[in-house]
Amino acid sequence: MKRSKLFRRIAEAAVLAAISVCIVLLVHSAPAESPETEAPRTVVYFLDIGQGDSQLIVSGSDTILIDGGPRSSGKKLVRKLRALGIDHLTAVIATHPHHDHIGGLINVLNNIPVDTIYMSDTVVPTKTFRRFFRTVLSSDTPTEFPDIGDTIEMDGGAVLTNLGPGPNSAKIYGTKNCNPSSLVFRLDAYGRSVLFTADTTKPAERDMVERGEPLACDVLKVAHHGDKSSTCEDFLEAAQPKYAVISYGEDNTYGVPEPVVLQRLQQFDVTLFTTVSNGTVVLTITPDSLRFTSIK
Repeated sequence: MKRSKLFRRIAEAAVLAAISVCIVLLVHSAPAESPETEAPRTVVYFLDIGQGDSQLIVSGSDTILIDGGPRSSGKKLVRKLRALGIDHLTAVIATHPHHDHIGGLINVLNNIPVDTIYMSDTVVPTKTFRRFFRTVLSSDTPTEFPDIGDTIEMDGGAVLTNLGPGPNSAKIYGTKNCNPSSLVFRLDAYGRSVLFTADTTKPAERDMVERGEPLACDVLKVAHHGDKSSTCEDFLEAAQPKYAVISYGEDNTYGVPEPVVLQRLQQFDVTLFTTVSNGTVVLTITPDSLRFTSIK
């Protein structure tokens, strides 16, 4: 193991150990359960799909999938959804066109009926994006490009709100890197809130802060798998999350999550869960509680 990688892993382990001392809601391994066994509740699954991002929201009869990880995880993702009893999706949200977010959605769209697709209007000249877009077109599923403030109302009273950016984001952030154009959604359910930040970056985070978007949340899906290009202090100061989840693959070549981000979360006294340490992280929100469990 290279020295720099060894130091990174030591630093990461030290920070994770320090954060774990603060855990109030202990994570236990739990078997997969039907999303409709208890009500009223909203359940968020931060799916363990390797080096990528994918979250499933279940509220009443509605099911929304945010991103689908890399194409190599597509079959695995479909199996995970079916194991959770998902045979239909109210919506799929493709936050931005990077392969580790949209690749797995190709398998999902080919195997599971979807009512509506929401996606960023950013385009990239990659094989994965071309195949994804062809799949969207051939599915004949209604497609929308949400603007800032647009909402998706779910059964049970849960609401997803797009905090940015809106259409034509490439004109604001350029086309060299589509991460700043990632759609950022806020979930509100039973007085609790979760921020899904995809791969958004510091410039987009600061723009949301300056616009006065409602960033305060209970749970933060940490942007860009814990890369230092995201999760700036101004954004954390506005969000003030109590808990955070990082989705990433073990021994990835990107060096994420980076120690500086882990230290920043520790500085803000955030209790951290990761898909590497915990597997699929399950957040259950009811009128009376917020609870974390996990599925290995």
